[in-house]
Amino acid sequence: MDLNVKELPYWQLLGIQLKEMTPGQVRLTMRVRPELTQSAGLLHGGATASLIDSAMGTAVWSLNMPSRRGVTVEMKINYITPVVPGDELEAEARVIHNGSTLAVCTAEVKNREGRLVSYGMATFMLFKP
Repeated sequence: MDLNVKELPYWQLLGIQLKEMTPGQVRLTMRVRPELTQSAGLLHGGATASLIDSAMGTAVWSLNMPSRRGVTVEMKINYITPVVPGDELEAEARVIHNGSTLAVCTAEVKNREGRLVSYGMATFMLFKP
């Protein structure tokens, strides 16, 4: 089953694009627009969290569709470096455990220069559609 990103309106809203997907791994990008900033003019943490969650969820999806779906039940993020409008972020996620009911993923987000800006880890509950 192929992922049709045109059917993901939240990705469209944030400008998230799929760059590469292999079983258990995914790379997404997002250009930082002024609309995604907080009061200090930096990228809002929620936008970063959405990019990370999308990358990890897609990595889980790549291993489990169409027989199972996944939903985030826990996520932790470390925000390491501030991000400014105009930057391009790349999130790389991979599944580190894909069990019968739970999957665990990690993700790194880097800026255009390859500097780590955030790191995340999440647990997904797997279920039959």
